[in-house]
Parts: sequence; C-alpha cells; structure tokens
Amino acid sequence: MNKIALFIILPFVSHYNSSFGLADTLKSKGCRVVFTGSNNFRYHIQKEGFEFVDVPLVEEYVVNNIMTGLKLLFVNLVSKKLLKVRYRNFLKSVYAIQEICKEIKPQEIFIDEHLSLYFFVLKNKSTKITIINTKLPTRHKLGIPPLTCSIPFKNNLFYWLLSEFFWLRHLVSSKFNFVFRDVVFLGADDKLFFKRFSKKNGVPFDEFYNRYNLLYEGVRKVDTIHILPRFLEYNWYKCDQFEEFTYYYHIRKNEENLNLLTIVHSIKLLPNSNAYLVYVSLGTLSGLYEKTVKRFYQRLFLAIEEMKSVYLIVSTGGVAMNGDFYNKSRIFVFESVPQQVLLPYCDLMISHGGMNSVCECIEAAVPVLIYPLNCNNSDQPGNAARIVSKGFGLQGNIYKDTSSHIKKKINKMLSSPSFRKRILEVNK
Repeated sequence: MNKIALFIILPFVSHYNSSFGLADTLKSKGCRVVFTGSNNFRYHIQKEGFEFVDVPLVEEYVVNNIMTGLKLLFVNLVSKKLLKVRYRNFLKSVYAIQEICKEIKPQEIFIDEHLSLYFFVLKNKSTKITIINTKLPTRHKLGIPPLTCSIPFKNNLFYWLLSEFFWLRHLVSSKFNFVFRDVVFLGADDKLFFKRFSKKNGVPFDEFYNRYNLLYEGVRKVDTIHILPRFLEYNWYKCDQFEEFTYYYHIRKNEENLNLLTIVHSIKLLPNSNAYLVYVSLGTLSGLYEKTVKRFYQRLFLAIEEMKSVYLIVSTGGVAMNGDFYNKSRIFVFESVPQQVLLPYCDLMISHGGMNSVCECIEAAVPVLIYPLNCNNSDQPGNAARIVSKGFGLQGNIYKDTSSHIKKKINKMLSSPSFRKRILEVNK
C-alpha cells in the first residue's frame, strides 16, 4: 500500500507553488499526494498532477488597527453572537480536516507554517506531522534579523546587537498586539479555541506553542522543513535539531504564451547586440497595492524610455494598465506570463521579493532587483537584504525611488557581470 501525504497549505498561489517541489518528489517515490484548500484552487493543484479536497480553513478575524479592534470589542461587549459564530466556524473547519484525515488515513501531514496551530488538533501517535515553511526561517536566532528588516547583515558583534534590538522591538510590539487581541475578544481568541482542542487531544499546548514567531503564531519542537535553498539564508544561521533546509525545484505546467515568445525571440535576434531584456513582476497579490504599483510602473517606464537598448516585459498581475503612457515598441505588457519559461531569456528581473520569484531567478541565473511592496508584515524586505548581502542583486524603495534612481540601478546591474557570476557560483 502506497504511503499517503496530506498537505495543508495557506490558500495562496505562491504557497502552493512553493510546496509543489516537495510534493513532486514524494509522488515520484510512489507516494499518494493530497492537497487541501478552497475550491477556487482546485484547477491550479490538479493541473500539476495532485489530488485535491475542498476543506474550509479557520476564519481568522484580523485586528490590524485600533479602530477595527474597538469596533470588535464593542460587538463582543454587546452580544455573544460573534463569539458563537466564530466558535461554530472554528469547529466546522477542525471537524472537516479531521474527517478528511480519517477518510484518507495519511501517514504524514505537511502543515504550512502559517497554519501551524492545526498541529494541536491533528497530532496523534500514528501520523507524522511536519511543518513546511515557504519562507526563510521566521524564528528568533542570535545574529539573524527578523525578515521585516531590509538591512543586509554581516557576522560581527555590531550586527548581532542590532539584530537583538530589532527582535526586541518586534517582541514588544507582538506582546502589545496579543494583549490587545485578548481584550478585543474578551479572552476568547483563536488561540483559546486551539488550546481547548489541544487539551482534548492530549497535547501539551504550552510545550509546543511559540507566540514569538515572526509574522504569525507558530509551534516549536516540531520537525520543520524550510523548502528553499540553504544558501539564501545568512551563512551563520544555525539550524536546531528539529529544522532543515530542503529544496526541490518544480517546473509548473504552464501553457506557453506564443505571442510572448515571439516578442522575446525578436528582441534576442535584433542586430543590436547590446539589446537587454528586463522582466518585471510584482507578484500575484500586486492588485492589493494597485495605486503604488501603477505609480512605480510610470517611473519605471520613464527610466526605460531613456535606455534605448533595454526592452521591458511586464506581468501586471491583474493591475489595469493604461497603454497611452508607455512606448509599445520596447515595453510589452501582459496580464500574466509563464515566468519559468521567460526567465532564461532575461538579463534582469525586477521583483517584489517573493520567495518563489527569487528562487526561480536563481535557478535561471538571472540577477534580481527587488522592490518590496509589503514592508511591514512580510518576508519581502528580509529577502531583499539577503539578495544584496549574497551579491545576487540590488534593492530599491518602491515608494521613494525616482525614475533616475531606477535607471541607475538597472544600468549598474546590466553593466556588471558580477551579479550573474555570483549566482552561477552557488548553482554549481
């Protein structure tokens, strides 16, 4: 009987894409691989050759500012209706995932680190649970700054102290947020729900719970796989006994965009041997920052206009673009492109710093210029810092960089072979 692996992944395209390499490897060894998620991801998963089951996740009520918190506090003080709705939805989600586990009987469950608290309701003696992290490590380690820090670090006492300062600042802020959330929900937050189930499941909650994980609550003393290349993290990062880096590159099953490839081949066959191809994509969630993205593209297009030997391919990620303010002879705009197909033809990628794009640039030996979109609650600034530290690329400020700043960075990267050389060295 074949081994069965169940993947419980945060329902975002980037998180599924990050886990496909590991899933592919398990499948090649004869393992049956099943992914959970919301139904709108069914096609995305099944076209990669994996099974899919529709499972509702716990609906999280995010308290992202004081006004939202005060409104929720008022609702909770006036009535217990919201508490009952939240707990009913929580039970629905937990019972659904438990029912799936009873039905398919997986020997191993891989849980996205964003959903680590599911560990407390699924842990049992017969099933191995592994946390998979689609990002660089998010836990506190000596000399390693939080992923929200965009400063490239070095391995010396000054930076170790600076790292501790950034972590202390994060922990103070995190403590305040946890206390505020407890007040808003009158002590009955999602953690309490999981804690109840943990007790019912015979799992000591406080032994495994890690409230000081970066960006989201996590677990400790549980096997964890960081599914990305080890060399992307700072060299002095030390794994503990429960964690490891394991990376499997996965080539997604894309339909080739013939119009795109025709344009690429035309550029590469130009008699001007100094023609460069630059590709820009700010991620699948760029629509959440539409105004910022549009303003950046306007400045980028102005920079490209002044660089007569540079051609630009844009993947808008669904952001509507006005075709009147760019030169259509050297700037080509698509809603989406098969990124893995395009990258080998490119001389440079401009990215928001998502880990999938970073890894795919490394695989294709393409230097990357990173402009983080989410600088407060994501890994993008930390990814950019490590790319700069490793010599794989540069970073910029998407809010402040003018067209001349952008042009200067692009020129520097296109004129220097050192960036591609560094990538080729680690790819050997």
